Amino acid sequence: MIGSSERGNMLKRVGLLVREKLVYGTALRALCGLSSHGYTLVKVRVDDRVFSIYTHYEGLQVIHEVLYMRTYWRALELKPRVVVDVGAHVGTFTLLATHSALKAHGDAHVVSVEPVSVNYRALLNNIEINGLRRYVVPFKFAVAARPGIAEVEWLGIRERVRTSTMYEIIDSIRERSDRIDIVNMDIEGAELEVLTENNDWLKYVDALVMELHPWIYGIRGLLQILRALAEAGFRVTLVETLVDSRRALIDSTKTLHPSPVLLTLMPWWTLVAFTLRHHTLRYWLAVRSH
Repeated sequence: MIGSSERGNMLKRVGLLVREKLVYGTALRALCGLSSHGYTLVKVRVDDRVFSIYTHYEGLQVIHEVLYMRTYWRALELKPRVVVDVGAHVGTFTLLATHSALKAHGDAHVVSVEPVSVNYRALLNNIEINGLRRYVVPFKFAVAARPGIAEVEWLGIRERVRTSTMYEIIDSIRERSDRIDIVNMDIEGAELEVLTENNDWLKYVDALVMELHPWIYGIRGLLQILRALAEAGFRVTLVETLVDSRRALIDSTKTLHPSPVLLTLMPWWTLVAFTLRHHTLRYWLAVRSH
């Protein structure tokens, strides 16, 4: 059970998350409205590896958080080899997880799932141009509690997409492994149903990295997710990393190649860096208790 003091801390943290989403999210969406939705190619250095990444305007912020602000580094310290990236976007975490697995094990098996066409096209290109087709298996569908059809919207574009379950993903990896080391899940609120309904698939997973969205389904939905994971044998923690926003801005400008899209995004990064000097990145990490 979750105690009253822990629940109070959780409410406070959620309040901070909502504030950051409203203030900085609104500014980012305003800049997005001034930009075209075409793709740009950026090159990003991670350790001794340079990744080429096709992305649209909105994806540059994901690259900034995942690669420069090192959002998921603690999760990757678990040294996963078999990874499922649900809500893979343009593949930023997919590339990072594959790089991490190859570095740790000399092998990787990554399943990358993305329903939105504008993201999926970039994902396929990013797997190909980085020479990772041998290690990454892409799927185009939305993960849900049950198969079907759903309507999604991204960057102002609506489309109908196929939905499927985590069981299809698990079936796809059986020849390579009977376990998933890490599931990375960022599916814009759909995690509530995926993690709490028809969720027997969790028994095949050793850890989950999650972007949860309590501003969509409320504190009650968040607590429902945490209870479901606890009942499935996971210990769940909210990982908070303090980042020097100005240092991250300097690092990104030194490494990313200039482009019109990057220059358009620079006012947003500058706003964050100079109004939020130390930025706290948060995600949820669930690790199976042994």
